[in-house]
Amino acid sequence: ARRASDGRAGGVAPGGSGENLIGVAGVRRACDSLAPMKPAPERVLGWSAAAGFAVWCALSVAVHARWTTLGLDWGVQLNITGAFLLAPLVTTPLALLLSVPAGNRGSAAWKLAAWLQPAGAAAVLGSFFLAPGPAAAALALPWALMSVCAAATGLGRFLEHRFTLPEELAIDAGLAMLPVGAAWLLASRAGMEPMGFREPFVLLTAVHFHFAGLAATVIVGLTGRRLREWKSKSFPLYLALAAGVVLGVPLLAAGIASRTKFEAVAALILAFSLGGFCIFALFAIVPRLRGWPARVLLGLALLSGIWSMHYAGHYAAGIARGIVPPKYSIPKMASIHGLLNALGFSLCGLLAWVAAGPAGLSLTDKEKVIRATAEWPDASR
Repeated sequence: ARRASDGRAGGVAPGGSGENLIGVAGVRRACDSLAPMKPAPERVLGWSAAAGFAVWCALSVAVHARWTTLGLDWGVQLNITGAFLLAPLVTTPLALLLSVPAGNRGSAAWKLAAWLQPAGAAAVLGSFFLAPGPAAAALALPWALMSVCAAATGLGRFLEHRFTLPEELAIDAGLAMLPVGAAWLLASRAGMEPMGFREPFVLLTAVHFHFAGLAATVIVGLTGRRLREWKSKSFPLYLALAAGVVLGVPLLAAGIASRTKFEAVAALILAFSLGGFCIFALFAIVPRLRGWPARVLLGLALLSGIWSMHYAGHYAAGIARGIVPPKYSIPKMASIHGLLNALGFSLCGLLAWVAAGPAGLSLTDKEKVIRATAEWPDASR
């Protein structure tokens, strides 16, 4: 790395970019030399996710040992709270890490979101140790501010590529939906009943937009990015499934708000789209992914997604019939479907894409390095 940094042995010329690579070092040494240059916000997000997971595990042990119940009765609200806290503590920083802007637009907002995320997550965690009210709501405000910065990042990304990269639209949409989840979290901590909804449905809506809204769409977008790199012939099928996932998230929220049969239709759209995507990716992506950790993690995520969408589909069918079987009731869905989505699909899926490639380099930087040398073939070969 030292020789690459001073321009010798085919390294990077001082102050140069990947375009200055000349020969024998190859892209691996270039990436190694670039690794220490990762911007601080990315390290912040990585360490925040790691520390957040440790905190979440410790809190889970404390709750299951009955040392604390966060002031909640032992029941559905506690299960939903436990699943939700994985979002601000772990999955959201991972999603932000993987959605680093490729160009200049949105990068300032992304950096601000990265710096705000750890403090916002800690404040959200603290808010759940207080009874719903003004104080708890005040602690949820930093997270709302962070989510606005994330949405601005999504807008900047969209302005960078417009509609030329449809797979990136999934990531942009996920970032744009995060403030909606933060708003429902704020309402939950304030003890509000927006549109007449009470707990646990207020917090469930926050869960929906943090996991299905952000984590799932980022996973879908990263999958499409890899398919484009591979010049996959199955890309049109991917686009159809991705569109169903991205549109299904707000459609389901609208269906729940309408209190009509449209909720069942929207739930089925999302269940079939996300379930179909998981089946598709299990065969189209996992076998070709580099590195066994990425393959194992993504395989676990996709299998969890299929199982989770099985429950979602049965729940939607029950709504359509007007009778939801006890097996698919809200308490059962919170403890099984919710945890499968949070721990299985979202967490393992995001970790898989972290393991699959360096998240520290933007697309633009990686393209420059790859084009500068022919010694490391791309994934399509």
